[in-house]
Amino acid sequence: MEGFGKKSYNKIWQSIENSKKVKLSNLLVALGIPQVGVGGAKRLAKHFKNIGNIIDATVYELISVEDFGESIIKGQSNGGKTGV
Repeated sequence: MEGFGKKSYNKIWQSIENSKKVKLSNLLVALGIPQVGVGGAKRLAKHFKNIGNIIDATVYELISVEDFGESIIKGQSNGGKTGV
Protein backbone atom coordinates (compact mmCIF):
# COMPACT_ATOMS: atom_id res chain seq x y z
CA MET A 1 0.00 0.00 0.00
CA GLU A 2 1.53 3.21 -1.16
CA GLY A 3 2.22 5.78 1.57
CA PHE A 4 2.33 3.23 4.39
CA GLY A 5 5.42 1.92 6.06
CA LYS A 6 5.84 -1.77 6.78
CA LYS A 7 4.90 -1.32 10.44
CA SER A 8 1.67 0.56 9.60
CA TYR A 9 0.77 -2.01 6.96
CA ASN A 10 1.32 -4.86 9.45
CA LYS A 11 -0.87 -3.15 12.06
CA ILE A 12 -3.69 -2.68 9.56
CA TRP A 13 -3.37 -6.26 8.36
CA GLN A 14 -3.41 -7.60 11.93
CA SER A 15 -6.51 -5.53 12.76
CA ILE A 16 -8.31 -6.96 9.75
CA GLU A 17 -7.35 -10.50 10.71
CA ASN A 18 -8.42 -9.96 14.33
CA SER A 19 -11.82 -8.69 13.21
CA LYS A 20 -12.46 -12.10 11.62
CA LYS A 21 -12.18 -13.80 15.01
CA VAL A 22 -15.26 -12.36 16.74
CA LYS A 23 -16.86 -14.81 19.15
CA LEU A 24 -20.27 -16.01 18.04
CA SER A 25 -21.85 -15.00 21.34
CA ASN A 26 -20.51 -11.44 20.95
CA LEU A 27 -21.93 -11.28 17.43
CA LEU A 28 -25.33 -12.43 18.67
CA VAL A 29 -25.33 -9.76 21.39
CA ALA A 30 -24.26 -7.11 18.88
CA LEU A 31 -27.20 -8.00 16.64
CA GLY A 32 -29.50 -6.72 19.40
CA ILE A 33 -32.01 -9.54 19.14
CA PRO A 34 -34.91 -8.70 21.49
CA GLN A 35 -35.01 -10.80 24.68
CA VAL A 36 -31.61 -12.39 23.91
CA GLY A 37 -29.01 -11.10 26.33
CA VAL A 38 -25.44 -12.13 27.01
CA GLY A 39 -26.44 -15.36 28.76
CA GLY A 40 -28.82 -16.44 26.02
CA ALA A 41 -26.27 -15.59 23.34
CA LYS A 42 -23.64 -17.71 25.10
CA ARG A 43 -26.03 -20.65 25.37
CA LEU A 44 -27.01 -20.37 21.70
CA ALA A 45 -23.35 -20.19 20.64
CA LYS A 46 -22.40 -23.17 22.79
CA HIS A 47 -25.29 -25.26 21.52
CA PHE A 48 -25.19 -24.43 17.79
CA LYS A 49 -21.45 -23.68 17.29
CA ASN A 50 -21.93 -21.36 14.26
CA ILE A 51 -24.32 -18.77 12.87
CA GLY A 52 -25.41 -21.04 10.01
CA ASN A 53 -26.69 -23.66 12.44
CA ILE A 54 -28.66 -21.00 14.32
CA ILE A 55 -30.20 -19.66 11.11
CA ASP A 56 -31.16 -23.16 9.98
CA ALA A 57 -32.52 -24.23 13.40
CA THR A 58 -36.17 -25.12 13.78
CA VAL A 59 -38.30 -23.68 16.56
CA TYR A 60 -38.05 -27.02 18.37
CA GLU A 61 -34.25 -26.99 18.15
CA LEU A 62 -34.14 -23.44 19.51
CA ILE A 63 -36.49 -24.30 22.37
CA SER A 64 -34.24 -27.22 23.30
CA VAL A 65 -31.45 -24.80 24.25
CA GLU A 66 -31.14 -24.52 28.04
CA ASP A 67 -33.19 -21.60 29.45
CA PHE A 68 -34.15 -20.48 25.96
CA GLY A 69 -37.92 -20.52 26.25
CA GLU A 70 -40.78 -20.70 23.84
CA SER A 71 -41.78 -17.10 24.62
CA ILE A 72 -38.44 -15.86 23.26
CA ILE A 73 -38.83 -17.93 20.11
CA LYS A 74 -42.41 -16.76 19.53
CA GLY A 75 -41.27 -13.16 19.96
CA GLN A 76 -38.60 -13.64 17.28
CA SER A 77 -40.87 -15.44 14.83
CA ASN A 78 -43.27 -12.47 14.71
CA GLY A 79 -40.62 -9.79 14.34
CA GLY A 80 -39.94 -9.34 18.04
CA LYS A 81 -43.51 -8.30 18.88
CA THR A 82 -44.70 -9.85 22.10
CA GLY A 83 -48.26 -10.82 22.86
CA VAL A 84 -49.17 -11.51 19.24
